Amino acid sequence: MNWRTHWAPRRGCATWRPTPFPPTSPPATPRRRTPLIRLRSDVSSCSTEDGMVLLDECNGRYWQLNATGATVLRALLGGATPQQVSEQLTAARPVTGERAAADVAALIDHLTRAGLTADAR
Repeated sequence: MNWRTHWAPRRGCATWRPTPFPPTSPPATPRRRTPLIRLRSDVSSCSTEDGMVLLDECNGRYWQLNATGATVLRALLGGATPQQVSEQLTAARPVTGERAAADVAALIDHLTRAGLTADAR
């Protein structure tokens, strides 16, 4: 919104001159993060004690993710970037940044090659 056109002088008032500061506005609402990847609509996920299970309802195949893989997938589906996820992994687990980044990329690649993801862009 252009603040100069939003504020106008009232009739009968002296000529209005804009101040160098725009009027205060309410804080912007945070935008929803769009995930870089998303699962196809016909892929179901279910959390387990050991991680997560993905089921492709079209062909009946399923994949089991360990706890780390489930954490990575949940973060990616929640809108985190692969860089952010690898940083979270290095902070939470005894792993180097390079190894965490490679593991995140490998999971994304595996899910994509298996046909479980849909283009979210």
